[in-house]
Amino acid sequence: MLLFFKAIYRGPILRGEKTDTIRLPKRLPRVGALVKACVGPSRIFATLRILAVEPIGLLSPGRAAQVLGCYPDVTPDMVCVRFELDQTTQSHDGNDQAEFTFGPQA
Repeated sequence: MLLFFKAIYRGPILRGEKTDTIRLPKRLPRVGALVKACVGPSRIFATLRILAVEPIGLLSPGRAAQVLGCYPDVTPDMVCVRFELDQTTQSHDGNDQAEFTFGPQA
């Protein structure tokens, strides 16, 4: 399965700063699944492990406010997909090596 992201999210995902995404409730990944993160149809840049798939209504008030601020068209049926980088995989293209690191950075 593929999860598509805007190019601006590639760096934050690879650095572990972005760990969730808001999606419509269709073709959702299962918890524990490994999915490919990509920008565009052929730019896979990471493998993600799905940690949770939660209805928007179950988010904490602070996170719900963040979501509503970033996504003005959020509807109650949308879900928050939480993920982490799968640390057993490597970068998917040769241009990612400098960014594809894990844990705190010095």
